[in-house]
Amino acid sequence: MFKENPFMGVGEGAVKGWLSTLVSEGVLYDRVVIYSQLHSDIIDTLARRGLLGVISLLWLYIAFASVFAKKALHASDNVPARLLAISGMVVIIAFFDFGLSQSMFRDLRGFSGFLGFSAAVWGCLGQSQPGAPNKSC
Repeated sequence: MFKENPFMGVGEGAVKGWLSTLVSEGVLYDRVVIYSQLHSDIIDTLARRGLLGVISLLWLYIAFASVFAKKALHASDNVPARLLAISGMVVIIAFFDFGLSQSMFRDLRGFSGFLGFSAAVWGCLGQSQPGAPNKSC
């Protein structure tokens, strides 16, 4: 599918048709058409959205990771802030790692979990900054 349109991918609707065609040609096992997603976030995004989609996916991870890494590096004297920033990095790394064997962002629960955990840690991190009105989270 990626070879067909490497820059933009084949789109959401075309994946099912491609899978059915590959099954009928004997390239894929016939039970593969039951599943709505491909093996991993990267493979699924490459097929559906091409290189543009994979770059966007990686930028999503990089954006959150860079915020948490910057906070962890600059909060050397603020232990709670540093721990929260490291917790944010763990969330990003965990979702990226699980995304290598499961398409995390195709499932609403996976995407909501990523955004929910990241936003919660980010919000608590904002509260743990010196001069913040409430230091409890």
